[in-house]
Amino acid sequence: MPNEIKVTVNADTSKAKSKLQNFSDQARKVGLAFTAMGAAGTLAIKGFVNASMVQEQAVATLGAAVENTGVSFDSVKQKVMDTTAALQAKTNFGDEEQIKALATMVTIIGDVDKALEALPTVLDAASVSGLGMGSVAKSASKALSGLVQNSDSLGIVFDKNATFAERLAIMQGKAGGAAEANVNQFTQLNNAMGDLNETIGKSLLPALMPLVEFLTSVVVKLQTMNPTMLKVVTTIGLMATGFMVVTGPILLLLSLIPSITAGFAAITVASGVLMGVTGIGLLI
Repeated sequence: MPNEIKVTVNADTSKAKSKLQNFSDQARKVGLAFTAMGAAGTLAIKGFVNASMVQEQAVATLGAAVENTGVSFDSVKQKVMDTTAALQAKTNFGDEEQIKALATMVTIIGDVDKALEALPTVLDAASVSGLGMGSVAKSASKALSGLVQNSDSLGIVFDKNATFAERLAIMQGKAGGAAEANVNQFTQLNNAMGDLNETIGKSLLPALMPLVEFLTSVVVKLQTMNPTMLKVVTTIGLMATGFMVVTGPILLLLSLIPSITAGFAAITVASGVLMGVTGIGLLI
């Protein structure tokens, strides 16, 4: 029977365990911070870009309406922007909301100058009636252009022979000044913040749009891709969603290692390899 030699080593692992637990706690804190920052940053960028794109879409819609009347939008664009900005500064109606209303008004009235002239009165009528600006813009434009003989928002019945100027004067006499009288400073602050978001979004769009176009082409190609390759591409895409978003959950997972791993030696080896490969230990 061969000789047997038993070697027993007694080691105090409390310090090592304490350090690992400290690493776990730090990883959890950093993971939470990264996750929060990644999510907040993603939402912020989305908000900025979306605000800018909505504004541009409204302007493009108005531009098409103006062009359809035979007038070059470029020749009146600055006037439109100046008018809506001035009205935003003294009413509760943001410039984007006004631009959308103008698109409706120009389409119905058929004249951008008349629509701009009537815009302040439409704001007044919306303030007095409590109706949405889009609804008021539509009904008022029909009344001003003579398509109908009454203004629902103000309860006015016009003479069928009344001209645009005469109808506008009657509406002004009944609701003039209401929009300015109803101004709310907090609403104006919100409108100003919206303008800031649009400005930031405009600076981001040139960098993001090429990426959006590229991703759109990728999505189209993915629809016809081999299923096996699609799984690989999907996995890679998920891994590349962003440093903050991905690193945060990884660190949160590391913070749970002491709770879910049975062997302390296995924890030490796994943590050492993971920190060495990813560089997360150095980061913490």
